[in-house]
Amino acid sequence: NFAHMRQILRASLIILTAIVAVKYIATLNFQGDTSVMLGEVDRLLAAVHEGRWFGWKGQFALLQKLAAILVKSEGLNNEACLAVLAFMNLAAFAGSLWMAWNSLARSSRRSAIAFTAIILSGPILWYARTTFGEVLAAFFTLGLVVACWEQAKSWKIFTWFLAAGISKDTIFPFLFA
Repeated sequence: NFAHMRQILRASLIILTAIVAVKYIATLNFQGDTSVMLGEVDRLLAAVHEGRWFGWKGQFALLQKLAAILVKSEGLNNEACLAVLAFMNLAAFAGSLWMAWNSLARSSRRSAIAFTAIILSGPILWYARTTFGEVLAAFFTLGLVVACWEQAKSWKIFTWFLAAGISKDTIFPFLFA
C-alpha cells in the first residue's frame, strides 16, 4: 500500500531529522571573537554604570552587542552568554527558514524548496551553531528583503532596515541596492 509506505517514509524522515538536529545542537561552537565582544560589552556596561555615555570604542556590530547587553544584564557569566548567543543564532536560522518558506511558498513551492535546499547546503548552516553574528545579520537582512518584496507597511520595512543596518559594520550601503 503506497499510502502506508509514504507514512513510514515521512515518520522515518522526521526521526532522522530529529536525531541530526540533536547532534547538531550538541556541537555548539563558541568562538573566541565572541568572547572579545563580550569583553567590549563588559567595558561598555562599566562605562555606562560610571556615567560615561560615549567613547566606548569597539570592533563589533551594534546588533550583536545589543543582544549581548540583554544577556549580560541578566547577570550571566561569559560561558552562559556564549550559549545563549549560540541558541539565538539557531533561533534566527530557524526563523530565516520559516520566513523565507512562508514568503516564497505563496508564489512558488518549487522556489521555496530550492531556497531551503540552497540555505541548508551553504555555510550559514555552520554559522547557525556558532556565536558569530552572521546569522542574526542574515535574518534581519532577509526580513528586509521579504518586507520589501511583500510590500509591507512602511514602518515594518523601516524596522527591518534599521535592524539589518546595525547587524554588520559594512552592510548599511548595500541595503539601498
